Amino acid sequence: MRSLIEQEYINDLLAAKYPAESIDGMQLAAADTGRLPEVVVTGEPEAPTGAGGPAGVPEPRFGRGGVTKAQSEAAGGLEKPLGAMLDMGAATVKGMTQGFVGLPGDIESLAYGVKEIFRRGAGESVLDAFLRGMEEQTILPKTEEIRKWLDENVGTVAGGQNPYESIGEVAAPGGYVDVAKAGLKGAKALGTELAPVAGKMAEDYMAKTGGLMKAAPDIKVFNEPIKVQPSINTLSGGFDNAIANFTTLDQPARIERTKQANQVLAKWLGTNSAGKTKPLLTTNGKLLKTEKGVEGGEPITLPDGRNVESAGLALSPAFKEGKFTTCPNSASCAGDCLGKTSGGYFFMGGGADLNALKGPRMRSFELTQAFMRDPENFAIKLNDEITALKIKAAQNGNHLAIRLNVLSDVNPRVYEKIIKGNPDVTFYDYTKNNTNPIAPNHHYTYSSTGVSQPAGYNGLKESINNPNQNWKQMRRRLDSGSNVAMAFSHKSILPERVIDEETGKIYKVIDGDTYDFRPLDIQPPGADGVIVGLRNKANTRKEVSAAKDSNGFFVHFDPQIQKVKGKQVRDESGKPVYGNRDVTIAKQGTGQITLTNDYQPLGEPK
Repeated sequence: MRSLIEQEYINDLLAAKYPAESIDGMQLAAADTGRLPEVVVTGEPEAPTGAGGPAGVPEPRFGRGGVTKAQSEAAGGLEKPLGAMLDMGAATVKGMTQGFVGLPGDIESLAYGVKEIFRRGAGESVLDAFLRGMEEQTILPKTEEIRKWLDENVGTVAGGQNPYESIGEVAAPGGYVDVAKAGLKGAKALGTELAPVAGKMAEDYMAKTGGLMKAAPDIKVFNEPIKVQPSINTLSGGFDNAIANFTTLDQPARIERTKQANQVLAKWLGTNSAGKTKPLLTTNGKLLKTEKGVEGGEPITLPDGRNVESAGLALSPAFKEGKFTTCPNSASCAGDCLGKTSGGYFFMGGGADLNALKGPRMRSFELTQAFMRDPENFAIKLNDEITALKIKAAQNGNHLAIRLNVLSDVNPRVYEKIIKGNPDVTFYDYTKNNTNPIAPNHHYTYSSTGVSQPAGYNGLKESINNPNQNWKQMRRRLDSGSNVAMAFSHKSILPERVIDEETGKIYKVIDGDTYDFRPLDIQPPGADGVIVGLRNKANTRKEVSAAKDSNGFFVHFDPQIQKVKGKQVRDESGKPVYGNRDVTIAKQGTGQITLTNDYQPLGEPK
């Protein structure tokens, strides 16, 4: 039999489905096994409905559930048992799939809510803190995100009008998490003492989420002409003026200036359920590895014993506006950018349609619009968020690290005032721009655009020409002690060495996926830099063809995994045993001309 809370949850789903009708006759308790008449008339005389009977005569209800004809048609035709049963089964299976796949994200969301209860500020209620925590972006997709992705990319059952989809989500392993989130009203079955609390939580939750929907930015604002075309000079000028003016204000004036910036930027960024403008800085799976360690490992620790808290600004990758682009040297990697092909950016952002703007991709687009259209207010909000995160990290005894180019590659001159104005924060990024760090607290890892790869090298059977390769530039950076990130074709194993055929030099490869805080990779003075190896995380690229399909951006690596009778040979720790640990870089040609964000050729930095 169903528990009381399960029964109440089903009733609530049906009530939400048919809010204008009584559903007393639609309860589906397992104990209700007696045969009901084929026509059940319930309720008091109703007013004319247009589709019902004469005035004052209730609309007939059909079948075991006592549903009206309109409800029957909306639910997939309950008067047609076979079609209804097929829809019911398909919807339940779809719901169970959504609930199962989205369970880790749901649990993560609940954990964030609980965490914020213990970190709530003065005057903030437990409920507000809990709901605020649940609004944080999760690393893994939640049930509702999986549902949306399936609806948009696979399709709906009965036009999305089948309540068994939601019941399937509850029936999935861990479906109780969905009950806890969406079925708060059903908690009244647990006792009269809990009922008022649950009811208040449900009411507040619905009120807040309803407000969030209304507060979403109007897409029309993005069609308004930009008043000043973005460029390195106009953006950096806007940032410089805003921060210079802000630092001259007393504390009350700074608070008012911050409020003003948030109010203006809400036009592009939107607001959360509390009515506050959404933040610019967020975290993601790789950034969290810096704070929490990898697969249960120890968090990153600095020499002084502090841990690192991190956040980043995820502008749209390779976004063009007039003569300005957020990634000027992305010809080799735009189609394989992690901001489109990896994790949530792929599954929730539009899948293989890399031009689609959904979920996290849309969020990056909104940030980019605010950045380009109102750099002055953007700078104020960015600086304010960094200050708040810095204070929070200090209270936790930790150090703050910020990535201002999570997906983009904007010249650091734009952010110079903020970087130099926060010397106790470490700013770090990857770049293909061949620019130097702008301050002692600014760190760069230089990014390879791949290489041309002749047949016979590294196990390749056919040659790959990469006209956008920048290996000579990267080699100079390595020889001067800087580190270089390079993407390899294999999804689980990295090489241990990169051998430059032209010079004979050998560069060590370190694992760049274990954590994101690249300043830890700084080599001793006088030593060569290292290759920061990145695995193939693109959902659109297979190991065997990644190098070819990406025109050489991925460097082909065949680890030659040893097999016996088709099965992998593993060592004592369970890891595959492989025979090749090296990648050889053949002699390269001239390669790409490095550009600035304004599409201007960039000479060698001084």
